[in-house]
Amino acid sequence: MGCRRRGTVRVSGLPALGGGRDARGLYEDGTLFHGPSLRGLRRVLESAEARLVVECELAEHRPQGGALASERYAPGTADLLLQAALVWMRRHRDTASLPMGVADVELFEALPDGEPFLVVAEPVSVNGTGATLTVTACAADGRVLARFSGVSLVSTPQLAAKFAGR
Repeated sequence: MGCRRRGTVRVSGLPALGGGRDARGLYEDGTLFHGPSLRGLRRVLESAEARLVVECELAEHRPQGGALASERYAPGTADLLLQAALVWMRRHRDTASLPMGVADVELFEALPDGEPFLVVAEPVSVNGTGATLTVTACAADGRVLARFSGVSLVSTPQLAAKFAGR
């Protein structure tokens, strides 16, 4: 996995914060398995197969005094990018899934701590039991904060039952 930093990059055509549908049910219907402290997906703003856009907000956890974090990376908040990828898979392939890897990480700015931001999940390739996506975290103005490329997902029918009711 590579990790790069770059200047300002933007995503255009993003929906405004506060619209769409409430995302809380995704943590109860078998789509996601995260407990209360990592439930940061707030609203599904756009749900097309070509692009899922989710409004997120999560106060960052600082495990063991900030272990695994850096100036531009916080593990709990960054997990919301992977959660959005799982939502894409459920919505467009009707299966629960888990992330198996991330090929590249670009860190532009720190993700907001307890403030809303957007996550955009876009498929790159899809096969029978998995998919590869690019997932981008953006400020409300479209400014890219972080991008995970080559997010590979794998699914099995048993996952949905295991995730339900967590």
